[in-house]
Amino acid sequence: MAKIVMLAGYVTGRLGDLRADDAFVDPSYLTWFGMTDTGRRAWAPDLVDLWRVDAAMLPRIVPATTVVGALAPWAAASGLRAGTPLVAGAGDQVAGFLGAGLVAEGDCIDVAGTFPVFAGCTDRFVVDTAFGASVMAGPLGDDAQCHVMMYISGGGLTRWFAQFIAAISWRNYPATTSEPRLRGPWTEATVVAPGSDGLLFFPHLGGRSSPSVPHVRGGWLGATWSHTRAHFYRALLESMAYDYAGGLASIRHHAPGGVSGDVTVIGGGARSPLWNQIKADVLGLRYHVLANADRATLGSAIMAGHGVGIFPDMAATAQTMRHVTGTTLPDPARHGRYQPMAATYRDAYGHLDGVFRQLAGVRANRAVAG
Repeated sequence: MAKIVMLAGYVTGRLGDLRADDAFVDPSYLTWFGMTDTGRRAWAPDLVDLWRVDAAMLPRIVPATTVVGALAPWAAASGLRAGTPLVAGAGDQVAGFLGAGLVAEGDCIDVAGTFPVFAGCTDRFVVDTAFGASVMAGPLGDDAQCHVMMYISGGGLTRWFAQFIAAISWRNYPATTSEPRLRGPWTEATVVAPGSDGLLFFPHLGGRSSPSVPHVRGGWLGATWSHTRAHFYRALLESMAYDYAGGLASIRHHAPGGVSGDVTVIGGGARSPLWNQIKADVLGLRYHVLANADRATLGSAIMAGHGVGIFPDMAATAQTMRHVTGTTLPDPARHGRYQPMAATYRDAYGHLDGVFRQLAGVRANRAVAG
């Protein structure tokens, strides 16, 4: 009997020569199936029937720290010893949340990468019908631990801006630099006033994800003769902070314990002092940078270690490996200046929805015409 599995589960199954009956999925992936009662961490029979899926094809749901098998002899070519335990693990975002120490209600995280994410930790499962944020189960073994997560699917905006707007070769800037690769506009944008002199950018080049509005697209609004490429670039950075403000509002609404006032930022964008300052000022929260931005790998190691008995307390282990190297404080004056722009950004989508729909129709007609 064939099974429906996520890619990570397939790879693990291959490494351990697991049978189809051994197929598994951990709770962090359940949101993406669309056939689950995620709060109870179980399959939802009515949704399974709605999608006309054979329930026998669904994998078993196991905690992220479950030992699901052992490395097969042939897989020792990976450099690992045959028989090494294989632990289920979790999705990349949830693994990164654990690795960054997002373990208590009110903790918030910003994954400033190609796929920007803003998330908060809650002590109960919620359904976000207002903002449309995703809710994923956490890996700590507590059925109540969940993450409210909003994301921007139009990642890679800095690369896009460099190549097509600023006409700067991305290859000119090595990944090891302490500043973003887009040095020219980045440097110029630091002296542009908050709000980019009334210029707004919409970052959803591939459709809006939170809330889900597929026909929305990107672009600048409010451009004047006085706006330079520095304004256009700063507006791009500010747009994602404005979007995060909606995610923060959702977290505050659903988390009874509120928000701690601190955000841990990970990912490549964490190296940008300008972007950290913009987001801290828009949200009114302190931004903390960690020593190692690759927290998903660390979170996976902690889950694996717990699965084989090395780390009895995952939350405590994550906290001991959390080393803050820098903190960006919000400026109250700039926070106040940003609030009207954030409100305008939020309202603009409602006013422009009809325009976005018409443009989507143009794209669709062109596709049909070939």
